[in-house]
Amino acid sequence: MRTSVHRTITATVLALTLVSLTGCSLLPGGEPAPSGTASQAGDEPGTNAEPVAAPSVATVDPDAVVLDETLDIPGRPGDTIRVGIESLTVRGDLTELRVIFTPTASADDGGERSVYELTGATSVDAALVDRENLKKYVQLVDENYDAMGSSIFTTAAVGGESIRWTAVFAGLEDDVATLDVRIVDSWPTFENVPVTR
Repeated sequence: MRTSVHRTITATVLALTLVSLTGCSLLPGGEPAPSGTASQAGDEPGTNAEPVAAPSVATVDPDAVVLDETLDIPGRPGDTIRVGIESLTVRGDLTELRVIFTPTASADDGGERSVYELTGATSVDAALVDRENLKKYVQLVDENYDAMGSSIFTTAAVGGESIRWTAVFAGLEDDVATLDVRIVDSWPTFENVPVTR
């Protein structure tokens, strides 16, 4: 009896595997799944699927920011850096902050400079502040207590080029249009940064 049940289960699993490999459907009137890209499914009538965007690499454009300020590098008066908020975007349960750092001529020694160095060799204490609802969001950390987003140590600019640094926060609890952004304690707060959903 036990051998018979075991053979039946094995035969069923084998049959289902073969059917799935051939693209056939077990449902009445079913047809094999159409071949092609996932974006084609969104083009068919009666589907609610969104077309899938093609993969791409986001270029760093220091002028494509919603707010920017030229600031002294902490502890290095006269050495300045242009800090621009590129975007503040909510995606599901997460919020992503994108910041563009551009060393100015005074801070450009031609060598490689990490975000850590460009922010005065201090820890970046990024935070989002919702003044309307009196809430503060701090950068998330992983199981090793590393900040989620770009590393401040390995994200580096060479010869004055602009670099993008990202920070990941929890999704916003309230439907707000703007937030204040703090990056380094000694820098002013970037106020009323628009939130994109």
